[in-house]
Amino acid sequence: MIRLPSFLPDLTLWYARNLERDTLPAAWKGWSLKDICRELGIGAWLVQKPWRIEYDGIIYTEEHDGTNRVRRWETSGGVLKARWILGPDGDWWQSEYPVKMVEDLPLLEDVVRARRYTVDRTLMKEGYLEGGAAGENLYPVIELPMRPWSELLHSYIGWAEGLMIAFDESERMGELSDVLEGKYSLLLKELVEFPQTLFLSPDNLDGNFISPGIFEEQLSAGYTRTAEFLHSWDKSLVVHIGGYSRSLLAGLAKCGVDCVEGVCGPPQGDASIPESRSLCGSKLTLWGGLAQDWLLPSCKEAEFRTACDSALADIQADSRAVTGVVGKQAERRAVLGIADRVPADAVIERLRYAAG
Repeated sequence: MIRLPSFLPDLTLWYARNLERDTLPAAWKGWSLKDICRELGIGAWLVQKPWRIEYDGIIYTEEHDGTNRVRRWETSGGVLKARWILGPDGDWWQSEYPVKMVEDLPLLEDVVRARRYTVDRTLMKEGYLEGGAAGENLYPVIELPMRPWSELLHSYIGWAEGLMIAFDESERMGELSDVLEGKYSLLLKELVEFPQTLFLSPDNLDGNFISPGIFEEQLSAGYTRTAEFLHSWDKSLVVHIGGYSRSLLAGLAKCGVDCVEGVCGPPQGDASIPESRSLCGSKLTLWGGLAQDWLLPSCKEAEFRTACDSALADIQADSRAVTGVVGKQAERRAVLGIADRVPADAVIERLRYAAG
């Protein structure tokens, strides 16, 4: 059974971007994310990635400056390139995808087949992945790759013309996804030996782009296999939602996923905690309830507090309805969090109010 606190903000994006920009609050310069969370009095969601992607026979490069990031894959048949720009929310937005036309698919096939995952097992011995001393409010989690079909769309093909390419070339997309699924399974068999009990699938799912039919055809089997395998090791699977979730929650629950991160009603999502519970049943842990917008400077303090109080009331009501008790950590099925993560430019002190 998954164990999480009543309030758990995902600060990984906020911390990484402010560390990169050297804009951490002055009092926290040089601090780890764990130390900042301890000072704020909140749980620390510590995402760790003891693996890397390498390519056999392909030259891969990555360049970045303050406003752009560029990745290139040089294959024997040509070059694929992706670009990210700095968005107004302080995060990186992908503005160019490697596959721009159907003719680029053979190059993508070369990249997919050349990929391999390398696990740094020395991290297990060095204690890098340990959760800390007994009693600390730490939640270390191992990040998995995106589910293959999600990654093909999110990272390589995109959501504009790419959707038409994916639709017209569905058979080829399925073949590429199958190749990646095989590599994914091999990686999972290595990662499950690490001490962490939480595993994160960072798929950024959005019901605007993934219909229930596509979910069932392209994603359901993979989630089911992964959840069943992790459960056999007494570990849990968390799936990241990055948008609308109403049409996906029942499918995720059916697959045996333990927790969905990023559940939220308007203005960010389409299903509040109560609505989500009615769609997914009692077994799925729901994590979210508070939109990112409420943490941004453009939102007035009074508006934030009203939204926070409402979200917390939903979480507490869900705990009473599902478990019959409130505050019993081992049985909690709803967790207050920020959907989808705490933004880079958040008014971070507002987390103290949410934790109080």
